[in-house]
Amino acid sequence: MPTIKELPNEDCPREKALKYGFDYLSNAELLAIIIGSGTKNHNAIEIAQTIVKEYKGFKSLLNLNYDTLNNIKGIGTINSLKILSAIQIAKRLNEEINPRFIKDNYDSKLVFNRYAQNFINLEQEKFLIVQLDKNGKIIHEKIFNSLDENLIKVNFETIIKNFNKSTKKIILIHNHIKGDVYPSFNDVESTILIGNLLKKQKILLLDHLIIYQTKFFSFSDENLLDFD
Repeated sequence: MPTIKELPNEDCPREKALKYGFDYLSNAELLAIIIGSGTKNHNAIEIAQTIVKEYKGFKSLLNLNYDTLNNIKGIGTINSLKILSAIQIAKRLNEEINPRFIKDNYDSKLVFNRYAQNFINLEQEKFLIVQLDKNGKIIHEKIFNSLDENLIKVNFETIIKNFNKSTKKIILIHNHIKGDVYPSFNDVESTILIGNLLKKQKILLLDHLIIYQTKFFSFSDENLLDFD
């Protein structure tokens, strides 16, 4: 197989980017620039094409770890670190674009945009607690493996006791791995229980978002957070 240097200029990702701009490049070509050089049997574009095809685009790459990448033929340690660095830059850019403040006019869509990347293509449910101060500034985020009955009924009071002292508002986020985005009976029951536990501590449950693929359900938007 020819190396990228042996390809005609019009087929080389770097030359394409210089001549036409990055918007002209395919996902595989963008990834090939990060990879740089290939192996004896496969050039960087072929390796990149394999990754993009395997993970069906870039979204699924967000949750890749070093071991998974390093096991892909042709990647290796250096390229794994390059790709993971690029992914981390993308995540931090998203955090900068989507501010760390939840102002008076709460917008569930902004919250979804900020956190959706943490729940894409997961194989198990995860449960994220976002703590905010009285001004709506995010002061702490912690993710748990699942929103299970034991966590809610046994551990949540302990979790609340370990909150930052400045915590005045909470946003809960968890994902569904199959079915749809709508809350189950357990989701509703757990939300009510958590809301009442928080209320005793004078902490407001601002929202509970359920994420499924590219969609989300907001308890706040559906006026389901009135526990009186």
